[in-house]
Amino acid sequence: MNLNRNSEEQKLRLATLIHIAFMGSLLVYLGVVVWIQIGTETAPPGGTFSSLRYVFYGISVMLIILLRRLPAWFGAGSRATDSHRSTRLFQISVLTSAVCEIPAILGLVMALLTGQRQDFYFLVGLAFILFLLHFPRRSRWEGAEG
Repeated sequence: MNLNRNSEEQKLRLATLIHIAFMGSLLVYLGVVVWIQIGTETAPPGGTFSSLRYVFYGISVMLIILLRRLPAWFGAGSRATDSHRSTRLFQISVLTSAVCEIPAILGLVMALLTGQRQDFYFLVGLAFILFLLHFPRRSRWEGAEG
């Protein structure tokens, strides 16, 4: 039993490390936007890019809803063994981390297409908040095991 507990602890640490690495990618995106010095608007206001902006915001809202339902959809179930349960929790944590990053990627795409930083900063801020809310915690793993 101690071996399973140690394995679960290692999976939680690895999930935390992966989550922090995903969070670090936000700094890379900020660096890219600052480095290429996007400051002037390259696309005319309105038109296709205006519609794309609302599509990206809509996708971000859908991702927030998805993040709320993700653990229930991909849970291990009550009959799963301890090893299987910790593996599923690890997989859910990594998937959650990847989904939290999507708004930042959408913001980067919007910044590169339009040259506007405002939408980029908003979506990166949203991604950062999602990362903080869904940080892998021991209490969540223990609560999901019952």
